[in-house]
Amino acid sequence: MRIVFAIALLLGMTGGGSAANLTLACLDIGQSVAACRSAAEEFSRSTGHTVRVVSADAIGRSSLENYQALFSVDSARIDVLQYPDSWGPALSGDLQELAPLSDAAAYVGGSAAAFRGRRIGWPQHLGIVVLMVRNNVVGNKIDVWSQLREKLLAAPTDGASGLSLGAADPTLFAFFLDWIYSLGATGLDDRAVVEHALTVLGDLIGSVVKPGAVGATTADATALFLEGQAAVLVTRSPRAGIVAAQHEGEDVSTNALPRLEGASGSVLATVWYAGVSRYSAEPDAAEALAAFLAAPQTQAAAAKTFGLAPTYRALYNDPAVRDAGPILAQIASVVDDLRTLPVNVYGLSFLELSDTVAETVRRLMRGEIDAASGANAIARASRRATRLTE
Repeated sequence: MRIVFAIALLLGMTGGGSAANLTLACLDIGQSVAACRSAAEEFSRSTGHTVRVVSADAIGRSSLENYQALFSVDSARIDVLQYPDSWGPALSGDLQELAPLSDAAAYVGGSAAAFRGRRIGWPQHLGIVVLMVRNNVVGNKIDVWSQLREKLLAAPTDGASGLSLGAADPTLFAFFLDWIYSLGATGLDDRAVVEHALTVLGDLIGSVVKPGAVGATTADATALFLEGQAAVLVTRSPRAGIVAAQHEGEDVSTNALPRLEGASGSVLATVWYAGVSRYSAEPDAAEALAAFLAAPQTQAAAAKTFGLAPTYRALYNDPAVRDAGPILAQIASVVDDLRTLPVNVYGLSFLELSDTVAETVRRLMRGEIDAASGANAIARASRRATRLTE
């Protein structure tokens, strides 16, 4: 069933009954909370239901732990929640099964939102890993990593310099997956490509990364850029708009990640979903709200007004969506090459695996291990996670 049809059905189910009071939890990423509030107001006008929007901290995994704490006592305090794809397996037992998508391929992440045969979320918006660049330091035409490295090494050291990377939280894992996919890796167990990727990563990034970046959080890395100490910032696209707004009037651009010379491959997309708590006191109204949040028309409004990248592929054919921001235009150019995190490959082991891979990359960047040892460690971690999923 397509989301648009699900909305019609669910609104019909809830429209004739008494008005429900719903709570929607949205992750505080970029303009996501503002987009949730706007959509909630529209939903309330259409249905008569009341929707209270609460902001959930998206730093690290604190929101996941807060969700799990509420669900552990069967709390009905949250009806609808926004969550990233990586949290799906951890939350699956506490989320209501939703209607299937017969046109799942029309949505980025549409085929990946089922866990153990149950659809637990509808794809709402997505993000890619991006570079924010001070054009006066390195220029605004950075197509390959080697070019960026050369320009950063040649830049003056008495101002903004180097690359700021939040390597202490999950952004590093997404960055590394994007890196190996661009080299043609099919997965983390593709040992030869992973070893080559680690070698190139050390050569191209290790020499220009800001001191302390290996232990920095995304917030720390962003602060370095905002304070004018870093020339380049690696971050996720939903956050880029907030950072760019604080540099209004400055020569700062946001770009998709450069490619490695001669490389081509998939671009990684993180997908955020709208799910329904199985403990909701108003399950029908809650499902109607989740369907509304992920509906193509709601995604289009979120893109045009708040710069959130839609998951519904056809929306990228709309010039108004593409023109809503530079990242939306760049995502539109690669939308057919987007691939999602391998969450369902590793299931409940995914979060532990992402931590292991990120720590391995950090050790490489600290010079504690070489590329061959790092590739072996990542391959072992991937095999172990696969065994635990079987």
